[in-house]
Amino acid sequence: LNTSLYGTDIDYSYQASKHTLVMGGSFQADRSNDIQLLELQPERASTAGLAVPGVHRKNAGAFVQDIWSLSDHVDLTAGMRYDHLSDFDDSLNYRAALTAEKGGMYGKVLYGTAYRVPSYREYLDVVSHNLSLQPEHLNTFEAQFGKAFSLGDVNLTFYNNSYNDLIKELFVDTIQTPGQPRVIDDEYSINAESSTIRGLELLATLRPRDDLKLLLGAARILSASETIGPFDSSIITSTPVITSRTDSFFLADWTANALASYRLPRTEHRIGGNVIFVSDRLTPQDYQAGVPAANRRPSNADGFFKLDVFSTIRLSSKFSLNLRVMNLLDRRIYSPPFDNPADYDVEWPGRAFRVELLFRH
Repeated sequence: LNTSLYGTDIDYSYQASKHTLVMGGSFQADRSNDIQLLELQPERASTAGLAVPGVHRKNAGAFVQDIWSLSDHVDLTAGMRYDHLSDFDDSLNYRAALTAEKGGMYGKVLYGTAYRVPSYREYLDVVSHNLSLQPEHLNTFEAQFGKAFSLGDVNLTFYNNSYNDLIKELFVDTIQTPGQPRVIDDEYSINAESSTIRGLELLATLRPRDDLKLLLGAARILSASETIGPFDSSIITSTPVITSRTDSFFLADWTANALASYRLPRTEHRIGGNVIFVSDRLTPQDYQAGVPAANRRPSNADGFFKLDVFSTIRLSSKFSLNLRVMNLLDRRIYSPPFDNPADYDVEWPGRAFRVELLFRH
């Protein structure tokens, strides 16, 4: 890879009475100076890595935002941004939020939009390019309520994220282009019609004592679905593509984490631990279908928990020793396959040890 990224931005803020106005502009560009596809077998060779050489993308944007203090405890924020894109349609996005705080209680209601342009790999890869791929667009709604108190902070957030033209990767065998079929045998990006995910997130930061810190989090996905919509019949996949609305795969309904850090009495030594929990994950119909029957293990998608422990020992004013054990219980943990869901899962590292000696001058 040989790419470059450059840009600049400028903003100006102005406060008048109960309004804080921010406006400005930005420019950003990226360039594919040279991206090569390297092959080592049967002999070393390199070819152009992008279907379109010398890509030079530019984005010029302008934005304005106003924070209006409706009262001593309530603010209304509204803003919009317009982007002129060299390689895709221009984009107009906006957001509005109402925030309030009083006596340690706080809340927020927010609605906004955003977009993401395809990466080089997603639409220009020399093998699996899709030159008609378009940016994906997001509409998001959030509502949060929280309480800050002397021992910490606790908040609960509801979110609903809705995507249009979601950039989704499928494992594609071939594309039956008239007169010249394309052999893909890899991930191929398309614009799915829509996708929606909504859920709840709970976060607590607690300091019950000066020497003890707790960070607790939990998330619950209430629903997650996607619709691919109209699908090009010339794209051939190893398993049928469901174009109607389906549940999203490989997402856990429940995730949780807990981090505790304790400073030993009358010292600067610390010990602690971190626990991560992930519930069962929904798998597609072709999950592990390409794996020999004797080696299939659907339980890889079951829930798991992982425990890490750590300590920091101050040896002197200049030296400290960090000790960490990851996956202390040596659990067998798996993530979904990198590309084709019919392949075998990706195994996480087992128990691992890390020792660091730090010196501060």
